[in-house]
Amino acid sequence: MPDHPERSAEAKERHSFTTLDAMVTTSPVVVRGTVVKVAPGRSAGESDADRIYFRNVTLQPDEVVKGVAASEPVTFEEEGYEADGTGYVVNGLRWSNVGDQGWYFLDRGEDGVLFPISSYGKFVLRGDMRGPTGHDPAHEGPWIGQPIGRPDTVSAHVRQSGARK
Repeated sequence: MPDHPERSAEAKERHSFTTLDAMVTTSPVVVRGTVVKVAPGRSAGESDADRIYFRNVTLQPDEVVKGVAASEPVTFEEEGYEADGTGYVVNGLRWSNVGDQGWYFLDRGEDGVLFPISSYGKFVLRGDMRGPTGHDPAHEGPWIGQPIGRPDTVSAHVRQSGARK
């Protein structure tokens, strides 16, 4: 499997947010953590030719705003690979890498599996691609008006939003 995505796909968002407060309130899990492991995950699709494969991302929590125990690693799924092994992303949600540290806004599927609540559901504080994920986050989505160049201010806002939940 490749170590970076080679394609980008577009899909309808499960949740659309216009404010960071709304994303924090809606997300069942909000955690600041460090990526400690990325591994192949489960697959979905009716035939081998249609199958897609997810990536399992494991975080060591540094701070929990809501939804999980602070002492336990948190694993979530992100988009990964097509049947031929080609890596892809959806709606600009970049792949996670070991060593990335950031805020993760996660939803829980009916099967209990965690995944980013939207393409804007990650803000990388430390790593190769710092800042918010998603298409043009400075001009659309929950990051509009946020000081995305100031991670300490973003962190303070996430904490305040979580306290108001």
